[in-house]
This record gives sequence, structure tokens and C-alpha cells, in this order.
Amino acid sequence: GRFGGAYTFDGKDDFINLNASGREMLLTPTKGTIEMWVYMPTLPGASGYYIYSDGDFNVGRIFGVDDNANGVCPGAKNQFFADVVTDAGGGTNFIACSGFSATPNQWHHITQTYDGSTESLYVNGILVGTKVYSGNILTSRLSATIGRYGTQSMLYFNGTLDEFAMWNVSLTSEIIAKQAGYGIDKSRYGNNASLM
Repeated sequence: GRFGGAYTFDGKDDFINLNASGREMLLTPTKGTIEMWVYMPTLPGASGYYIYSDGDFNVGRIFGVDDNANGVCPGAKNQFFADVVTDAGGGTNFIACSGFSATPNQWHHITQTYDGSTESLYVNGILVGTKVYSGNILTSRLSATIGRYGTQSMLYFNGTLDEFAMWNVSLTSEIIAKQAGYGIDKSRYGNNASLM
């Protein structure tokens, strides 16, 4: 892994069921952070990769890599994207895209934050995309998963994940930049983090 051990997914049927719904994972519906290190030996084919999902369709939060076939991110293929759905949007997906293609065979630190008014996407500690909106994050009773799109047996992730973490606070850009440099400092927020 990037720092010690890690989880590797084969892109066919590997995933982690977190045995908790998106509703249970999200302690503060107006703020939160998800971050992780991602390594992909190859970039997605026809459909893209979904790295994390705590809902299906128009609920929850999603992290992934889009191949542009689904029209998630305009422009370059294989962009990182983060998606949040809030009650203010009436089930609308608010998607922040990196604006550039991911690089295979290289570790990327990716982070999504939401502070109640803005969703932000960071790659390697740098802010690369934002979406401005408000409201509570809509949550699902479906189990949150790492490595595929929700409960759907599709869009499996092919690669390795390290230091996957969820926070019930919106981390600052300064902290994200530091953690992209030397790893996640869980002690900084005590019980406000879940780290794998």
C-alpha cells in the first residue's frame, strides 16, 4: 500500500460491504469528508469505476472515475469525480470533477468535502473542482460499499485503496494538503474519524 497494508480489488466482483447504511455512516448531514489513496494499474473501460457509494441513484455520496461514456464529467476521459445529493436539490446529483485524467500506475490522494454550502474535490492535496449548493445530504438505508456502485453488481473498482477515511467534519484545505503529503493524522480529530 501507500502506507503499509492496503485493500486490492480485481474489478470483477471484489468489494467491501461496510455493514452500515449511508444514514448510519453520516453523523452530520450538513458536513463531512471522505478521503483515500487510490492506485489503478489500468484506467476504466466502457463504464468507469465506482470507488465508494453509500446510496443508489439519487441519494447519498459517491466517489469514482468516469470514462466519459456516461457523461458524468465533460471533457477529458477518466476524471475523478465526487457526487453529493442534498434535499435542497430535490434529488439532484451535484458532481464535482477533477478536470483532468487520472494517471495509471500512480498513487493519487483524493478527498471530497461538504460544508453545508459547497462540495469540494481535491486530488493530491489540490482543490480541483467545486459545486455550490446547500441542504442536508440525502441518505439511504442501503449498505455503504467500497469497490462498486452501491448494491448494484456493476462498475467494480480495479486497483488498490489505502487509508480510506470518513470524517464528520469538513476538513480544511490546509489539513487535506498535509495529509496528502504524509498520510492521515487521525489524532487531529479524535473520534470524528473512521479509518480503514
